[in-house]
Amino acid sequence: MTKSRPSKISSIADASSSPSVDMTSLDIEFEDNRVLPTLFSTESTVSDNIKTSFGVTLTLCGNRLNIDSHDPENALHAQQALLSLYESARRGEEISEHTICAAIAARQASARRAIDGAHNGTEPTSSRKSEVIIPLRNRPVRALGDSQLRYVEAMTHNTIVFADGPAGTGKTFLAVCWGLYMLQSGMARKIILARPAIEAGGEKIGFLPGDMREKLDPYFRPIYDILHARIGKAKTDRFIDEDVIEVAPLAFMRGRTLEDCFVLLDEAQNATPSQIKMFLTRLGDGAKMVIAGDPEQTDLNEINGLAVALERLRGIDGIEAVHFGAADVIRHRLIARILQHWSAADSA
Repeated sequence: MTKSRPSKISSIADASSSPSVDMTSLDIEFEDNRVLPTLFSTESTVSDNIKTSFGVTLTLCGNRLNIDSHDPENALHAQQALLSLYESARRGEEISEHTICAAIAARQASARRAIDGAHNGTEPTSSRKSEVIIPLRNRPVRALGDSQLRYVEAMTHNTIVFADGPAGTGKTFLAVCWGLYMLQSGMARKIILARPAIEAGGEKIGFLPGDMREKLDPYFRPIYDILHARIGKAKTDRFIDEDVIEVAPLAFMRGRTLEDCFVLLDEAQNATPSQIKMFLTRLGDGAKMVIAGDPEQTDLNEINGLAVALERLRGIDGIEAVHFGAADVIRHRLIARILQHWSAADSA
């Protein structure tokens, strides 16, 4: 019978049992050998990513994995990331680059919170990244880090939620999934997904081919991709035709009262302050709003409305802001490094 956990985890932290002074050695004995090829085959990038991210060496012998590091904390975080990936593989989940980066990012974020907690005299928040945070029918969504957990908790308990931070952190994905969950559970009768229609390269929307939906499709492709992945293209198209899901430019919100619905304003860094104010004042009874974006990546030549709203709306009951950082990026492990180097060059 396959158990839900590796059968044995052991640690050695003394110099006499290690080939190098001050070397920490941790062992994982995996109970289910069948998933090991998924994690440690020559095609898998798990080992390379773990070794690069945590500065450890890995040695696999049969079903026993040895983790060596000069830093005990790095060895522990590598162990926890590997256990998380093992559990995902055991459940039959795909171990993609996205999954690997998420497991690593969760442990790195946990390490930073532990340091911050020690400095502030507070206990660090424990990571619950394997927890189902959005129980969508047939496709439950699990937390890929504590920031995602806080984000969903904020959407649960507040009427308006701001989510700011770099691309690839799951801001749009989780908001769309939360809207689908509200629809499935009867908490909302409709989902409205809005974006500012920023025209690229001077190409006017009116001159693009097709009807209005076809003209706007390129701007909303990331949202369509999420909907297709979670509920399928056929159901997405049916919900749009039946007006259960509305996908519209931000400008189309003007003059409306949005009631009993979930509303997402995505790419909010490309909305002006007056547009953000207009959007927020559409809020009606029974509605919930999420405003997501990255203030550092605005296409506007003026101050963006997301940055203004984050500054002006602090401390209001029913409104919460969740900040994502480079450590929360789960799309690809290189994105966090790109952002760090880009920010360093900008500030130089």
